[in-house]
Amino acid sequence: MADAQTQLLHNIHQELINGSFCDIQVLCRDGTTTGSRLVLAALSPYFRAMLSSDMAESRTGVLELPTMSLSVYQDILKYFCKINLINEENCMHMLDAAEMMQLDYIKHLCNTYLNQNIDLTPQNCLNWWRTLKLYNFLDLSKRALFCFTDNLADFVKMENVIQLSKAELLEIISKDGLTCTEDNILKAAMKWIEHNNPDVDDVQYIFENVRLDIVDRQFLANEVVFAKIVLENNAVRKMIQHVIRSDQPQIRSTTRFVAKRPAVFVLHYHGNLILSCFTSEDKWEDVPLAPVDPGEDYAAASLDDKI
Repeated sequence: MADAQTQLLHNIHQELINGSFCDIQVLCRDGTTTGSRLVLAALSPYFRAMLSSDMAESRTGVLELPTMSLSVYQDILKYFCKINLINEENCMHMLDAAEMMQLDYIKHLCNTYLNQNIDLTPQNCLNWWRTLKLYNFLDLSKRALFCFTDNLADFVKMENVIQLSKAELLEIISKDGLTCTEDNILKAAMKWIEHNNPDVDDVQYIFENVRLDIVDRQFLANEVVFAKIVLENNAVRKMIQHVIRSDQPQIRSTTRFVAKRPAVFVLHYHGNLILSCFTSEDKWEDVPLAPVDPGEDYAAASLDDKI
């Protein structure tokens, strides 16, 4: 049955190529061809709406696609007979066409192709992040975002950070699990503020999304607290001073990825009492003995505050 269906689709596609049984003219950006109302209506709800209503295309028999090239239109039709021709040259054009024509299965194929072939670099990751978000390709856009944040220090130096919109900046600095240092996140935020001059409330909100508790306190004291954008914002100045003057020991984690990881403790007694913890440096260290002897052959472990 599947072979018969495939052969039928191939036959229909061949008739379209030959121009047989065509009842509509298709005007693309760079060329003209013919088409079948029945095939186009079956292919996409976008075409079905245009050809089955009182729209001009239905009355005149002319379908205008001014933003689509003829080659992309022809490649779209090839999917009708299960021919997959997505490649590096046409993928994004096919994706645009699929978005316009509501062809979710072609969007899925484009997503699969990009997942397998996309080459994210510091030079292209920002544009890819923006593009992939538009198509709601969440896993891919997350990969592009992490490529951007992993190279955040370089982007601050090159001032690419100032090109971000406010929404993009906030999306980045509000994420958990970032592997770049919090110092660089703060530098990026300050560079953006200095260039884009947001209002006072936005400045405060941006600083509230930075993990000041894991920013190096010496950096805060030497370079941040006297910065113009801090001196001009009373709320932000108090936030910085609160961290600098805190009696709490400096958190040893310098990234959110490490700071977010739960604390692990292991207690074991078998002849010798051992109490150890897993540190932010990814190694086990012994800590002072427990104040109470738990007795013979005793073991326990905790994850954060859970035994």
